[in-house]
Amino acid sequence: MNLSTRFSVSVHILCVLYYNKDIDCNSELIAGSVNTNPVVIRRLVSSLKKAGLVKTTRGVGRIELAKDLKDISLCDVYQAVDNVNAPLFGLHENVNPNCPVGRNINSVLREKMDDMQRIMIEQMADIPVSEIMSDIYQGIENEKKSVKETESSISRHMEKKRNQTDSNPEE
Repeated sequence: MNLSTRFSVSVHILCVLYYNKDIDCNSELIAGSVNTNPVVIRRLVSSLKKAGLVKTTRGVGRIELAKDLKDISLCDVYQAVDNVNAPLFGLHENVNPNCPVGRNINSVLREKMDDMQRIMIEQMADIPVSEIMSDIYQGIENEKKSVKETESSISRHMEKKRNQTDSNPEE
């Protein structure tokens, strides 16, 4: 099963643009964060641009947000880069028609899956990309805190070793 990553990579693009809003961003810079080829980024940026979520500068290759992240919902991103009419969940097409379960499973599951997809898209409309960015900033702060705690722990350990060496000099 191969699930599309267009949506998650597109949200990543928008967050990189916001995080680097004070510098000129291009597909190479964004591709470095996403860890993919710049061509992949340019294709997605094209879709995001058509949806009015980003703008580009020809010749320079600069990409920037066209809207504030609080005004872009996850649903906006999803609709910009994925086929919203395509089912999110696939069905096993090679069922046994001679089996009562096999004959009925797909129609029953499709109805439930369509309901789940509709609910998910409705919920995505209520989540702005700014919320994702806020959570990213929180993760960055947690990383900084963890690094400081590790550095402090190493310093304490080294000081303890030094004190042991000072109190037990070799004869």
